[in-house]
Amino acid sequence: RTGTWPSILMEGGCWLSGRASACPGIFSAEMDLIGQMDSFGLNLVFPSRIHATAVAFDKEGRVIVTDVCSQAVICLGKPEEFPIFNPLISHGLSYPVGLTYTADNSLVVLDSGDHSVKVYSST
Repeated sequence: RTGTWPSILMEGGCWLSGRASACPGIFSAEMDLIGQMDSFGLNLVFPSRIHATAVAFDKEGRVIVTDVCSQAVICLGKPEEFPIFNPLISHGLSYPVGLTYTADNSLVVLDSGDHSVKVYSST
């Protein structure tokens, strides 16, 4: 099979890698597998499929994803805690496709459904 393997460098030298037909995994800087999420494990926690379009890590190292199907931003927990399901933003999004955290711990979400950038503070 061919396809791209999106990878994200996590603070502290860890990598998140995966593709639509594979299970995403978290790798250390030495490329040792730290954690992996599969659809079976996630389905035990959340019965519908997550269509993640973006991944970020918060200050505590938790994996945060955008889900275009539920129009939400979801926390999947730390790699060693996989899988957990904690919706952070569950309304007000149309088609979230990107996210990042700022230095002051605000969450910035790119919403292509209404062509906007939305900023959520942690307070």
